[in-house]
Amino acid sequence: MAVRRRGWKWIATAYDPAVGYARHIGTYRTREEAEGATLGERRRPACPRRLPFAESVYFIACDDLGLVKIGRARDVVERFSHIARGFPYPLRLAYVREGGRDLEREIHLRLADQRVRGEWFRLEGELAEFLSVGRLHSK
Repeated sequence: MAVRRRGWKWIATAYDPAVGYARHIGTYRTREEAEGATLGERRRPACPRRLPFAESVYFIACDDLGLVKIGRARDVVERFSHIARGFPYPLRLAYVREGGRDLEREIHLRLADQRVRGEWFRLEGELAEFLSVGRLHSK
């Protein structure tokens, strides 16, 4: 049997002579649980399946460059960590609001004159005021 760590969970696999290759036994919270597993007691993963939930529009600011990324995601914290991991400057999650593609598109169109590239906008004018106050003024 083999036990390996993947993130916060432990995965147990074992060679199954019936099929001729290693089979997944289960996903466990501790190494001891994973090492005690056998092929006869296959179980469901310890991590819950991700349920569909509403998207959120996020504003990620890079104060060093004076830029803000406006995008949408189902898991904003995970998305932020993916962006921050490969970004050479410090980032901060400036604002999050529940909403999907339509809200994101509306904000992108409204701030089109401040667009630098893709979903990145200059942190000035209405956008800077919005992030300090927390709402866009209606035109």
